[in-house]
Amino acid sequence: MVVKSTTEIFDSLAAGCDTPERIKISGIIASEIRWRATAARRKTVIGYGCGTGLVGFALMELWGPVIFVDVSAEMIKQVRRKIENAAKAAALRADFSAGIPPGLQADDIIMAQTLLHIKDVRLILSRLHDALRNEGRLFTADFDKNGNVVSDMAHNGFAQAESLNEVFASGFAGAEAKTFYHGKGIFMGGDASMFMLEAQK
Repeated sequence: MVVKSTTEIFDSLAAGCDTPERIKISGIIASEIRWRATAARRKTVIGYGCGTGLVGFALMELWGPVIFVDVSAEMIKQVRRKIENAAKAAALRADFSAGIPPGLQADDIIMAQTLLHIKDVRLILSRLHDALRNEGRLFTADFDKNGNVVSDMAHNGFAQAESLNEVFASGFAGAEAKTFYHGKGIFMGGDASMFMLEAQK
């Protein structure tokens, strides 16, 4: 039996990723980021682990350049199809666990259900910290810890207090986390809640 990597799995899902359910959840996440980031205009943002870019595209009016970044080549292909006529956007295949591409920096970074699929969370948080300019902000949405979820390919959510500890250990100066949404069937078919963590370099 051949076991696929997380990247291979997301490559295979890319073409059909924009389901009505994903579009709905992405809109909810984007709305939560929007009210927190209203002063972000004319700054550069990285959407890390962007998938097909649903959250980033919903927030393009807030920032100047939006740089969509994902480890999946097929996800990045989907993003590039969407940004053919968008002057304020670019797409880049990159894995920050292997290092930050030279010269890549941003004023803000957004992530949506990305840490869920990352084994070494602290390493990625440290790299995200390094990719931010001074006083830059990280907005990351993910699932609260959920004992009903069991998976070999993803975390079963995160305890907010532990996530804050990881963020501070990664070099961020300030952070807060808060649950903002409860939904039915949104986490591997089960009911779950999502939290937003906002951190500042």
